[in-house]
Amino acid sequence: MTVAIDTRAGTNVELLYLTVDLGERPLLNTVSANAAALSTLAAYASNLTSSALPERWSHESGLRIVRTSLASPWVTVISDLAANSRPLGYGVAGLYGLHRLLQIVMNWQNHRADLAERHLHLEALRDAMLRESVLKRPESFGSESRSTGEQSAVSFTHAGPVTGEPEPGQPYDSQADEAQQHLDSATAAGQELGQITAVEMIAPDDPRATGT
Repeated sequence: MTVAIDTRAGTNVELLYLTVDLGERPLLNTVSANAAALSTLAAYASNLTSSALPERWSHESGLRIVRTSLASPWVTVISDLAANSRPLGYGVAGLYGLHRLLQIVMNWQNHRADLAERHLHLEALRDAMLRESVLKRPESFGSESRSTGEQSAVSFTHAGPVTGEPEPGQPYDSQADEAQQHLDSATAAGQELGQITAVEMIAPDDPRATGT
């Protein structure tokens, strides 16, 4: 799959280019599932990177498709928010946030080449995404923010589960609970994506952006 994102609304004009191998002659449902997974990750990234939005989480990113295909590799070009969107810079931040999350998913895939092994070690992906989430939005993750701290290194060999349950004696935190639910959805979306073969930021005049 190839995704490019046109960031004309921001001052830093770049596109996100993503290629995902969906196998030979993929089912239409497979393409649809991957598109839905990408949309979920984009919304999660936008929520993590915007300090100007309300506290409640959004299920939309505002990123826009410039071009796409139904073949394998799946090719899609996406832009950030339109020029009249608010808050300013929200789409650009979400774009770079999505780039980072896709890098995390690709690294996890490369360390878990076998599909059955990925199911067994899904907690490693969640742990990596949690670390990135805490760095971006620590106030939303309650006790997990304190336990995770400022660690940015990601270990894909870690096999211990990461749970969103509060520690004994800790009061219930509805904001943290909502954040955990969105983290779980993003982790499931990362698992759903086909094999990522490339993810990078490119210039809008890059031939890959237009497919020429």
